[in-house]
Amino acid sequence: MTTQNPDRDAANSFLSTSEAARLIGVTASTMKRWADEGILSCERTAGGHRRFRRAILEAFKRGDEPSAAQQQRPRFEREETVSPFEQRWLEALVEGSHHHVVSRLFALRQDCGSWSGVADELGPVLTALGAAWENGVITIAEEHLASECLSRALAQVGLSLPMGHAPRRALLATADGERHELGLRLAELVLRSRQWRSVWIGANTPTDVLARHVETSSLDLVVITASAWMEDVSNLGRIATRMSRVCDARGATLVLGGGGSWPDVPGVARIGCYQEFDTLLAALG
Repeated sequence: MTTQNPDRDAANSFLSTSEAARLIGVTASTMKRWADEGILSCERTAGGHRRFRRAILEAFKRGDEPSAAQQQRPRFEREETVSPFEQRWLEALVEGSHHHVVSRLFALRQDCGSWSGVADELGPVLTALGAAWENGVITIAEEHLASECLSRALAQVGLSLPMGHAPRRALLATADGERHELGLRLAELVLRSRQWRSVWIGANTPTDVLARHVETSSLDLVVITASAWMEDVSNLGRIATRMSRVCDARGATLVLGGGGSWPDVPGVARIGCYQEFDTLLAALG
C-alpha cells in the first residue's frame, strides 16, 4: 500500500493564474507577463490556460534559487541589494495600477500593525526605486510612473482614514532644491493615522516662501524632508537654522526628516524612521 504525503502533494499542486498572482502578491497580468518572459515557469492545459506549480511559486516568494523555479530573475534582482520584498513592490509600482497598490498597502498594514510600520517597510523600496533608475534598470518614465502610482495609492488610503473634530495641523514640504516627495507622502499617511490635518506645500519649496507661510499660519507642526538623492545639500544647515527660528517664534514644532544631511539644531526633532515620527505625534497629543 502506498502512503501519500499531503505536504508533497500540496507542493506539487498547480494553481491558476489568478491563484498564483494572489500567492505571490502581484496582479494576474504580471503573472502572465512573467510566464511569457520565462521569469516563472508554467505549464499549459489542453485549452491553453497557464498553470503554475505551487512549489515553484513558494520558492520564488522566498527568494530561493531552485533550478526549476526561474530561468531568469526579474530585472530588479539584478541589483544585489534588492530584497524579494522590495522586488515585488517595485514590480507592482512600475506596473502602474494604484488600485492594486492600495490593496497591497492595506495588506501590509495588517501585517505591520500600524501605518508607521508600513511607512518604515516602504522606505527601502523608495531607495531601491531611486537606485534602479540611477543604475539604468528602469527608465526615467518608469520611475515617474512608479512614483505617481505610489503617490495616488497613498492619497487614496489617507482619505479613507478618519479625521478628528478639531485636528491639529501639520505643514509638509521638502527642502529647497529637493524634488523627491514620496518620503513626505509616507509621513502624511502617518499623520492621517493620528487624525492630523496636513497642509501640503510639497516639493522644492523656496525657504522664503516656506518661512512666510509659517509666519502667517496657525500650525502645530512643520515637517521638512530632504532625501539622500538631493543634489545640493550645502544649504540644509541654513534652512534648518532659519526654520527653527521661525517655528520657535510661532510655537510650532519643527521636524526634519529623510536621508538628507541635516545638521543637529537645538530644539529641532531629527527623525530617523516613521515609528519615531509616530511616537512624536503621540507625545504632541
